[in-house]
Amino acid sequence: MFQKSLSILVMAVAVGASFAPWLQAQTPSPANHAVAIQSFAFGPVRVEIKAGDSVQWTNKDFAPHTATADDEGWSSSELKNGASDSIVFKTAGSFAYHCKYHPQMKGVIVVRD
Repeated sequence: MFQKSLSILVMAVAVGASFAPWLQAQTPSPANHAVAIQSFAFGPVRVEIKAGDSVQWTNKDFAPHTATADDEGWSSSELKNGASDSIVFKTAGSFAYHCKYHPQMKGVIVVRD
């Protein structure tokens, strides 16, 4: 009886394990996309992401910077040298942004469904 129960348990675990890769493939995790702020520029200037992903800006300049939406709908915190901030983009669209201290610094986030 014990051996039969053990065999059934082993088969159940094996069947469950065979579905694990399929389940993982069906539920992708949100990704984090890095943008460096360096030499008074965003790099890369254009980032394409999926809805639910985040963008993380890291300041590598000595001057403080922000990543602020052109329509002022969102903004990072003030980023001093070495500081980072992230924003999650939940809806599809194209989001132009700039540094509020240095408006010549521009970038765009393109969010796809």
